[in-house]
Amino acid sequence: MDRIEQTIRRNDEEKQKKDKFKYNFLFILAAALSLFAIYSVTTVFFVLGSQQNSLTVFDVLPLIVSVLGTVFCFLYKDEMLLEYDYIIEDDTLIIAKIKNLKSRKEVINLPVNALKRIEKYNTAKLNQGLKTVNCSLNEDEKKYMLYYEKGEKGIIVFEPNDAFLKLLNKELNK
Repeated sequence: MDRIEQTIRRNDEEKQKKDKFKYNFLFILAAALSLFAIYSVTTVFFVLGSQQNSLTVFDVLPLIVSVLGTVFCFLYKDEMLLEYDYIIEDDTLIIAKIKNLKSRKEVINLPVNALKRIEKYNTAKLNQGLKTVNCSLNEDEKKYMLYYEKGEKGIIVFEPNDAFLKLLNKELNK
């Protein structure tokens, strides 16, 4: 069996710039919210240390909101810069999601004999009650649907290049 690997990135420069802007914005927002959280902690300790010794909801609420906002922004920013790796090796199809250009997580790991057929992307065929895994980032005309059956039936939406598609078709026609 041949080995082939393909990495998918956004093709559209505008969308890529928007994703980078969103990433940077969320990073800055997370930093600002964390500074506000530190300020809120000092406010809570000041109120506790003062002679009033009574905290109100309005003393604690900014702390809670800023901590939750910081965590949300910090975790969500990594979803802005995505790539996918498609690999066929040793009769296995592996699709991995790469977040923030560094953390890699396997999304799909299927033996090639579990793959049933491949066809051009068609949104009308996605609502067949099958589990759908979207591993694509670009326009619809470059997408394909790969049907598989491993315990359950499902569809993988992905964007193979010509060499990857040729090898996949060769394996499916065996």
